[in-house]
Amino acid sequence: MNNSPMVVRSLYVVGCVLLIVLTSIVFSLNFNRAPDESTVTSKFNSSVQNSTLTNRVGEIVQTTVVGTEPLTSDDSVTIQDLIRECPEPFAKGTSGFLTLSEQCVATLEPYFIDLPYIPESNFRWISIPNRITYRRIFQNPERDRDTVFETLSRAECQFEEGNLYRPDLQETCNAEAFYAYSSFYQICKSQSDVRNFYSYDLYSQPIVSPTAEFWEDHLTEISTGSDGSFSFKQFSRLKQDVWHTRLMQLWYRQRCESYDLSSILIDSKHRNVEQFRSLSAIRERLKIHLLGSKEDCAHELHKYHVLNIMAAYYGEFSASLSYVQKHRGPYQLDDRSFVRALYQKHPWLLTFSNVSELESYGYADAKRFNWSYRGFVSANVNRWLELDAAGVEYDFAALVDHFCRRLPAYRVENSTGKAVGCREAIEELKEEEHLNFKEGLKLDEFEKVAIELGVWY
Repeated sequence: MNNSPMVVRSLYVVGCVLLIVLTSIVFSLNFNRAPDESTVTSKFNSSVQNSTLTNRVGEIVQTTVVGTEPLTSDDSVTIQDLIRECPEPFAKGTSGFLTLSEQCVATLEPYFIDLPYIPESNFRWISIPNRITYRRIFQNPERDRDTVFETLSRAECQFEEGNLYRPDLQETCNAEAFYAYSSFYQICKSQSDVRNFYSYDLYSQPIVSPTAEFWEDHLTEISTGSDGSFSFKQFSRLKQDVWHTRLMQLWYRQRCESYDLSSILIDSKHRNVEQFRSLSAIRERLKIHLLGSKEDCAHELHKYHVLNIMAAYYGEFSASLSYVQKHRGPYQLDDRSFVRALYQKHPWLLTFSNVSELESYGYADAKRFNWSYRGFVSANVNRWLELDAAGVEYDFAALVDHFCRRLPAYRVENSTGKAVGCREAIEELKEEEHLNFKEGLKLDEFEKVAIELGVWY
């Protein structure tokens, strides 16, 4: 009887140990079990209250002062963080203006500030190193403006003699300041239109109510194959692109509203008449022809394009990329010597000179290949291999999606009028005897990505 308490205590201890062991086993099983797509989707769309950024967002808000030196943070913000903190970047409040949460606003600066600035027709789908970043553009636009104005008064930077392309003057004539200032103008000149951004869906159809719910449904439809199969990889890729683009425009507005734009940008009619005249004279020497109404487009051209083109002639790489594809805009260049210099340094640019935007890839080539989709794909395999050989990184998933989902919708057919999709074209190409080893591997990669995206049809 005297040993009974000891026995009871022993049994109690053993029971506790067994309970701890069983709990650990259950926790381990749950922890290591791979989540299914519905679980991932739920986490992907989780609210601000469940965000992993909530604990540190207060610190970001305290250190973010828009319009001064950009935020420097040890915590990197990913696109998943951005989507989680900004679940509804399309809805408007009762005032008609878009309202973003404090947490959402706080993530914009650390996410975007060190990304490269890639304007339209500037190879967004290809990763090109040494592009100018948003941090550089927004660092001090007033100082860049003053540097530009000072440079315009110097004789050696007037393009008055010799070759127009002068990369030897890149440092002397402050090419980077010209490009940064012109980029700042391009970003901030039309922010009043941001509220109407994304008024069309990915089928180019008008959107009545562009809410997050609409986009979720729209992207789900695109990511669902004809057999009913759903590609979560395709859905995630498209959603990240839509949210990134929308929030980038909202961040532009947030950034630009923090500056006194009227004092920073060129006032060609009053304050900066002398500088405007200098730009007009340089435009003539550079043989930049205005198209259309000169009165309407002259000011627009001088506030952005002349500065940008000057940077290109001074050897600024990022500025030069904007003119690889001949524009249909309000100007025309007689001298494209800086573009020829780009081709010599980066031969792959010549191969892709007509596809600086992925959306235009292939439409002009369909007729050239007699509407043969298989011939078109075959010819482009070697173009992709050229990028690989040059060590150029590019968005192959976006390219595959464009070839398989977008191009067939534009009547890419064979000579008999039968629509030919990716699967048939790739499978036929693989059977050809002249296919070499590298081409075969690239087609295998193409097929794998197409299957993952749900566009293998």
